[in-house]
Amino acid sequence: MWGNNDFPDWDTPASWNAKPDLFVNQEHSDPIVPYQASSDLFGTDDDYSLGSELAASDHVVDLGVPLQPATMNSANFEPIESEEKEPEIEKTVFAPPVPTEAPDIEPFPTSIDGPKTFEIQVKNPEIQGEGVSAFVTYSVQTKTTLDFYPDKELLVKRRFNDFVWLQDQLLIHHKGIIIPPLPDKAIFQTNKISGNRFSQAFVEYRRKELERFLGRVSSHPVLSTSKYLQLFLETKDPSKFESVVQVDKPGASGFFSSIISKATQVTALVVAHEVDPWFAEKASFIANLKQRLDVLITTSQSVTQHHFESVNINMRFMDALKSMGGCERSNSSLAAGFSRLSEIIAQLQICEHELAESSSREFGDVLGDYQRILVNVQRVLDWRLSKLGDYQTAERDYEVKQQRSSAKPTDTKLQSLVEAAKHKIDETKEIFECASEQVKAEIIRFESTKAVDLYGALAQFAHCNMNREICMLDLWKKFVAELQ
Repeated sequence: MWGNNDFPDWDTPASWNAKPDLFVNQEHSDPIVPYQASSDLFGTDDDYSLGSELAASDHVVDLGVPLQPATMNSANFEPIESEEKEPEIEKTVFAPPVPTEAPDIEPFPTSIDGPKTFEIQVKNPEIQGEGVSAFVTYSVQTKTTLDFYPDKELLVKRRFNDFVWLQDQLLIHHKGIIIPPLPDKAIFQTNKISGNRFSQAFVEYRRKELERFLGRVSSHPVLSTSKYLQLFLETKDPSKFESVVQVDKPGASGFFSSIISKATQVTALVVAHEVDPWFAEKASFIANLKQRLDVLITTSQSVTQHHFESVNINMRFMDALKSMGGCERSNSSLAAGFSRLSEIIAQLQICEHELAESSSREFGDVLGDYQRILVNVQRVLDWRLSKLGDYQTAERDYEVKQQRSSAKPTDTKLQSLVEAAKHKIDETKEIFECASEQVKAEIIRFESTKAVDLYGALAQFAHCNMNREICMLDLWKKFVAELQ
């Protein structure tokens, strides 16, 4: 590692010797506990334990085994008998399908990083100014153990553009590293709930994504030592975050910048011929992953939208039940039944709305985050490919000059050009090999992080749906008992 004032330029050969070893052994920490429902059925996001009190209640289905990525056998699903004896009624039991074989699933991952050197929170969003010039500031609270930070606890206020400044600097000075993404700046791309950029839902979404961004930067073995990160976390002077020259970064706007970016990628692909099967396989995997992820995000949004729309449908159904209950004046028991069913539908609306919001927050947002990360993954792959192109171009240039020199062996000028071309080969080869080593380490780290995050998203998705199912089971069970 290096200090904050001698950060190397990764595009120069000499600086590669200063590059830290990225292939360190990483130990897992902070295990992710599989989510299980809380006793009030709608516990906070931090309540992930299914305690003995809930397991003993009369409205819980005992799953028999903790929720894990592995497939659960239906033999573990046993109905709970109520403490109060209910009238015997005919019941229809729907059992889940029994798999013929349990698939082999890798152990549940937890973390890829070692001891934390940073603890960063983004909180207390506040609206500053009025009208079109209004903006939101966030309090960034930091605790660090790094020696080159004079103060170990820091508190500053930052706006979204300050986060953009930090990302720009990292993109410029760390071209071989997968820079974590920021949430999309355009409101129509990020705020799916309201068109108001100061709405509570939108501000909270952005706050959470900005905290995720800083968490990833501060946990990276190279980015965590960046002098730009230190400036961002320490300075009280907002003028330090001056606009930087437009860089070739994901999401760069403008028609001409888009054309230039695509032309650069095409040129690199034409000049460079991939020589490493490992990188060829990874490039194919990333392209396929992006395509599948795009489809998953689209379908996930459709499912979430379905849950939101079902709330409105249930509301009309609830009103019709109330009306029917009011019509049955001569039969008070039947009227009470319709009225009670209307109340249950109202409670089910709460379940549906909570499921829709939780699924979007805990599952959809993670997928969207990785959709943006893949753009940066492709960027580092293209950067390495451009270094390969430089190396192969130098080889072709040397061959041309060598042929000319062979035809005129006495021409000293041609001999000096040949020597310069040979030196260029050595230089570009060194840069390419170091770029390959760094990008390979980044791809390996990305795949490990992806496994941790997506496993967690799957657990949270199961968490949300399990809460909904337990709620529905409890409501219907009580309603059937009341009808008897």
